[in-house]
Formats: sequence, C-alpha cells, structure tokens
Amino acid sequence: MTISVIFFIIVLSSGSFGQGHDSLVKKLLENYDKFSPPLNNSKSAVDVSIRISLTQILELNTKENFLKSSFNIRQQWQERFSWDSVAEGKDYIFLPLSSVWSPDLIIFNSAEAQTHDTSSMVKIWANGKVEYTLHQLTKTTCTSDSTYYPFDQQTCIVKVGSRIYNSNEVELSIHPGCNFVELSGYYLSS
Repeated sequence: MTISVIFFIIVLSSGSFGQGHDSLVKKLLENYDKFSPPLNNSKSAVDVSIRISLTQILELNTKENFLKSSFNIRQQWQERFSWDSVAEGKDYIFLPLSSVWSPDLIIFNSAEAQTHDTSSMVKIWANGKVEYTLHQLTKTTCTSDSTYYPFDQQTCIVKVGSRIYNSNEVELSIHPGCNFVELSGYYLSS
C-alpha cells in the first residue's frame, strides 16, 4: 500500500496582515451590517457565482440509493465596500466568514453533511469581490439504475442553494469559464 501526502505551501503577497491591516478592517466594518445582503441599487438580488469541484467519491451505494462524496463549493460575490489598494498597500485581506454577509449555501438533498470550516475565512479584494470556499463531505440521495450492470452509468444530482435567501434575493450562477462540476482536483478512491 502506498500513501502519498501532498503539502501545499501558500505564499501571501500584498499581505493580508501586517501594518495597517487592523485599521483597514476597522474602517471597512465600521458601519457595515453583516445581516443585510450587499444589494446593488440596480438589482434586487445578490449575484453569487459558484464553482463546484468534486474532490472524491467515497461511496456509491446503488442498493440504498446514496452517494457519499467530498467537494468544494467556491463562491464569489460583490460586497458594498472597497479601498484604494495602492494607498492601503493591500490588494486583498482575509476576514472571518462570521464578520461578513454570506449567501449561506447548503446541499438540499443531503442525508448527512459535514462542513470542514470551523474557522472559515473569506478573501476580500480591494474592489469588493469576496471569495469563499466551503468544503463539504456529504451523503446525498442518488437514484440509481443498474439495468446494464456492470456497464451502467449513474447520474447523481446535487442540489445547491441558499438556506436563508430565495432566488429573488440571491441569484446563483456557474462561475464564468468553467463546467458545472470541475474534476481537476479529483482524487481517485481505491
């Protein structure tokens, strides 16, 4: 049995911490209401683009009709605040998810779900763009058809949406330039 461990080293440039970070955060959040969606005056819904990356299929149970899988849901939306990156010396900052508004996305057809984001951070760019990635280990319902076993193909539908907001308040779209589900980070289970 071979076990491979891959380490990712993340190098932060244009630092999110350091000199001036606290004063910038204080300035941005001073009159900010994290419970109010960042609506654009011309639209009544917040545009949230999502990119779903399947990382692993742990189990497909055709008798009990469920799929156990692991994936990331990368979310992007535009916030109300911005800053001059040159004057502040920062292109982006990181903040706890709990300090900003979020679309609160969940898997609707999940029988079991484990979120691996106990201390989640969001990346906020100087232009107000927010990026957040939710890692999910989930067991979803998946009706299977084994008529052509062992040459069958199964299609499992994973329904993603906001737990709190309806489609008039949060408008989900697929991130430009990607398929609905990306497989580039897929890990083949044994």
